[in-house]
Amino acid sequence: MAFLRHYMPIDKIQDVKQNKNIRNVNVTTRDPRYLAPVQCGDIMEFNVNRIGKYDIFQVYRNGNDYYKIYNGFELCNITYCTPEEKRCMFLSLALDPDLSETEFIFCVIPSSRRGEISKTGICPLAYCTINYLVIQRRVQKYFLMNQKTNQKVYLHKGDTIELTWSSEDDITYRIEEKKYCPISGGLYTPEQTFDSTLAEGMYRKTFNELGMSFLFRYTDTNEIYDVITCIVNDEYKVKHILITDNKIQPNIIHIEQHDWIMFEWHGKHAQSIVQIEPFRTDKDQQSIEMTNIGEHFFWPNQPSRNGYMYHQFNETGVYCFKTADDQIGTIIVEPLRTIRQVSIHSDRLIYKMNTKGLVQFNWNQYDTPEEPVLITIDTNSSRIPDDLDNRTGMFHCRAHQCTRIEPFFRRYFHSCETFLLNIPQYGFYNFAYSDNPHYPLISLIVKNGSHTHSVMYDEQNIFKPHTLVINRLDHVEFLPSSSRRGRILYQINEYDNQSEPKKILFQPQENSINYFIKEFSQLGIYYFSTDINNSNKQKSKQSSTHPLTIVVLPEIRFHRKVISKGKFNDDPIITTNPNDFVIWQFDKIISYNLVELRLSDTYNDIMSCHDRATVGRIRQCLAVHCKSIPSGASYFCSPDFERVTGAYKNRLISTIIIDPPFNQNSFCLINQQFVPKILYVAESETVSWVLNDHVSNHRISIQSINNDNSDDRNISINQNIAEYVNGVHRLHTFNQHGKYIIKSDRFPDTTAIVVVYGDIDVARHRKRLQKPQIMEYIHDVSEFDTIIHLDDSNHHNTNIYYTLDGSPPTQHYRNVHLYNRNNGLHLHPTGLHVLRAYSTLDEKLSSFIQYSRPTFVLDNRRSDSSSDIEPIEPPWDSCRIDLSLLKQYPPKISATVKIQPTHTINLIDHFELYINDTAHGLIHLSGDNRWTIDNFVAGKNYEVYVVAYPKDHISHARRIQSDREEFSFTEEQLGSVIYDDTPGDKDPARMLYEKLIRENGNKSHQCDSTCIHPHTSFPGFPHYFDNSSEGTPIPSTDSNTNSSSSTSTTVFGGMSGTSTTEGKGGPTLPFSVEIVVSIESKDRQMKK
Repeated sequence: MAFLRHYMPIDKIQDVKQNKNIRNVNVTTRDPRYLAPVQCGDIMEFNVNRIGKYDIFQVYRNGNDYYKIYNGFELCNITYCTPEEKRCMFLSLALDPDLSETEFIFCVIPSSRRGEISKTGICPLAYCTINYLVIQRRVQKYFLMNQKTNQKVYLHKGDTIELTWSSEDDITYRIEEKKYCPISGGLYTPEQTFDSTLAEGMYRKTFNELGMSFLFRYTDTNEIYDVITCIVNDEYKVKHILITDNKIQPNIIHIEQHDWIMFEWHGKHAQSIVQIEPFRTDKDQQSIEMTNIGEHFFWPNQPSRNGYMYHQFNETGVYCFKTADDQIGTIIVEPLRTIRQVSIHSDRLIYKMNTKGLVQFNWNQYDTPEEPVLITIDTNSSRIPDDLDNRTGMFHCRAHQCTRIEPFFRRYFHSCETFLLNIPQYGFYNFAYSDNPHYPLISLIVKNGSHTHSVMYDEQNIFKPHTLVINRLDHVEFLPSSSRRGRILYQINEYDNQSEPKKILFQPQENSINYFIKEFSQLGIYYFSTDINNSNKQKSKQSSTHPLTIVVLPEIRFHRKVISKGKFNDDPIITTNPNDFVIWQFDKIISYNLVELRLSDTYNDIMSCHDRATVGRIRQCLAVHCKSIPSGASYFCSPDFERVTGAYKNRLISTIIIDPPFNQNSFCLINQQFVPKILYVAESETVSWVLNDHVSNHRISIQSINNDNSDDRNISINQNIAEYVNGVHRLHTFNQHGKYIIKSDRFPDTTAIVVVYGDIDVARHRKRLQKPQIMEYIHDVSEFDTIIHLDDSNHHNTNIYYTLDGSPPTQHYRNVHLYNRNNGLHLHPTGLHVLRAYSTLDEKLSSFIQYSRPTFVLDNRRSDSSSDIEPIEPPWDSCRIDLSLLKQYPPKISATVKIQPTHTINLIDHFELYINDTAHGLIHLSGDNRWTIDNFVAGKNYEVYVVAYPKDHISHARRIQSDREEFSFTEEQLGSVIYDDTPGDKDPARMLYEKLIRENGNKSHQCDSTCIHPHTSFPGFPHYFDNSSEGTPIPSTDSNTNSSSSTSTTVFGGMSGTSTTEGKGGPTLPFSVEIVVSIESKDRQMKK
């Protein structure tokens, strides 16, 4: 079990001590020793000045007895020679805001007497009564003199700073808190302070948030006298809950992951605590207690009037506990906040964090003597969401008015050597620390942490707001709008009964704040209500209330593309969330900004688009916020794409496609028809409806065909979410498998069908179709009316739908075409295009969408297009080499090399043939490639592959290797090629060798495969060490008559392989193999 002593970082105790107060305590068990009060965050260092071992642990008093506190502060077996880190306690305790101090009692007992306590549970009075310790809330007190003194103070969250001053020279002062805003580069005042100056006064401030503040001391002439910097960069890990007879203080508390709670209670009545289910009660409306040892927290003893207990919360979530008098408290455990350390003088220029954390910039003031450091955000290259969630902008810059900083403050900021801030909005931030443009920007990718949305509800089933659009993994907290007990909360279908009868989402409890929070991990649309009797379809027309609607969209993502020498991925970036970001990360310093191409751009416009590129500060990243570009396909270029990759002949284009959400399964309402007529989906998938006529009162109804529950036969989908989700008018999530009929009140005689498959059926019967494959390589530039073929390996009866403008082919009203297998598809009209296609088939789930790289289709009116435009080469990395072998007799290997895509054959200079990782010759693209290679042995396995080398003009390109193919020849397959029964046909040397083998018999030789001579004793056979004959060189026979097979490894001609001889009584003889390599030409591949 973990103890609180572990909050001392043992391996970094010296670092911890730098900013902490150290209290030395001499261990004694005889003389009364009343300790002076200490403060939260102090370190207690215990010293032993006598022989023996001691245990020190926290106890509590109940009546006249002292009891050990479960999981409390504890040190064991400390002596005068115990290492420093093992005799320290870090009092990382956060007191309740209403408490100024608390009291700890310690038992200091010889370790040899520890066993006495475990028997009775009561600690001896002599070891406890004198060891009282008062722990006070931390207050950092400073007395300001007339001397100018700039200071830097490190604090914990919840600490207080107290400044007092007294002037004898008739100088009056005032203190004003200011914060620094890196966006405006100015200072602002977070709270209005007293403007009058005093000769004697006091300023007191408690810091309840992590961050950095500057306390300015002004004179009566409004001149800055000096500055105290308060850096709040840490939190206490032990939070305090005090329980009395009629109150839990605090009743609800927010802590971080891995924090501790110290439960303390005092009162007239006996108390205890036990963890309970936070959102449910039993059938008798009583709390459900949770008492699994090691999993839940509860008081293990009998109720008592006084008590202490510690518990560590390692998992996020909502925890509730109940006292003996039925009071209920709530503990909300949030993710751990981290501080990202950034050194501005490091070579690293890219960092990542999320909105829950903080960033701390560090520097050495003597490393930048040219000018003082000032951290600012480069607004030209940063990409920040505007008015996110109705906030007032980054750091509330619109709410406050930043004032220009003075040269004095910039010099002082430089001397601080650190700057700590929280970035509450996700986005891409480029920070500058110098005005010198030759210093690169530091890029910070701030991802969106899990966001918590709030909904208020009342007794009339009214929710505010009534519609929420959130992201996956976000949380929604449901709060009753009054102090009265909340109502039962149900998850329902729109105007329907419970989606899962007998299951209550939230059930309030007596004496509880009725706090309910839910995480949404699945995409879709969800409805909630507090009154299922007034929310069914029959009463919806009379009811003036509506259920709560929550639409869950994909989580906000940062799509990253890495660009380096010879590496550029031009696959489109496809997203359904306009709040996403696209980051291009370079391995070199860049300076040009992105150029967004226009759909009306001609070929010449694209080739000259770099002229429109503007220059910014040097950095290592480019970024686009998808909300700043329109839906559909957008295309971007930058001169740095070509400069970093070295592809100067190409015009590299990066494509971003923003799709409507839930477009995979979608109905379009066209000419009073549902298109398509039938959809096959899986359980928990969401279907969307797109209404072309935009009729706001259009009603969609869903009727289950095979559901026996009469109350669930008709579901009315009336919620128009177009104002919340772009491109979608209706949504419904199908949570139960079955068959459903879709109807519309606009054309009741026309219906559609949705078939929902269960998860087991989808997995067992492979219901999901494969994506169609694009057969030809699509170049950066294509001729007008170029024919492209799609291959669908699923089934010949599948239908393939495609688009050329980047829009999803699953929504059939947006330039969607049905693929013709006989004619292929034709690239036109002129302009930039991205091919997207998917497959459908009856009784199958449609495939996911296939896509191509972008291509520019030339104008068909240009008669000289082929002569004016130099074709752009495909990237070297797209080349794939396939090798196939054909074994023939007499021993011959015919190898065929196939290049995909076919056009990349123009990039290849030559190939090289390898057998068992040994090169055997160059393969030219034309001409005869034929070799006769000796020293093959029957029964041995060999691997052959080829390696492609690029032409000279392709710089920094790696060679591309084909797949490895294995082959071998058995003695039975060779037949008379080697073992001819006619003695006259044999080579004399070979006959002599066979005679020696026969005379030698079937002796086994253990041979080392290390060759000791470059020459050979017999053609093809090197000398080997024989471990069994003191190194006598003999040929490797490796024969064994007692087993049916044996294995040996032989090295010859630079090749090695594994052979298997079956009952031959000796080794096989070497033979030659003819190898013929042919390159499948581009014309032949195109014809096939």
